[in-house]
Amino acid sequence: MKSKLFLFISIILFALQLVVYGCAKNEKELDMQKPSSKIPSQEISGSKLFENHCIMCHQDNSKLKEIKDEKDIINAIRNPKAGMPKFSKEEIPDDDAEAIAKYIFYTLLFKK
Repeated sequence: MKSKLFLFISIILFALQLVVYGCAKNEKELDMQKPSSKIPSQEISGSKLFENHCIMCHQDNSKLKEIKDEKDIINAIRNPKAGMPKFSKEEIPDDDAEAIAKYIFYTLLFKK
């Protein structure tokens, strides 16, 4: 019984791997999925960065309505409208700003 269960789980995991890696249209897409070794804070996710820098003002997502893409978010971090503090590249490095933008755009804005 245990060997059948192990075989079943192995087959499922293998199938999931095929789906994940098989869906990539080319090697560039696979490279994009790999974490970059040059990111100093690669262990800090966009979610954690959002909690550290943004949540105090954006806890209800109400101020995110004008966002059309990730570049809008990065632009708002670097050149905000009135009422929002400006974050320099020293405070939020470009890689972290991109992680925050991806988190906001793909998680918060499409969470509905």
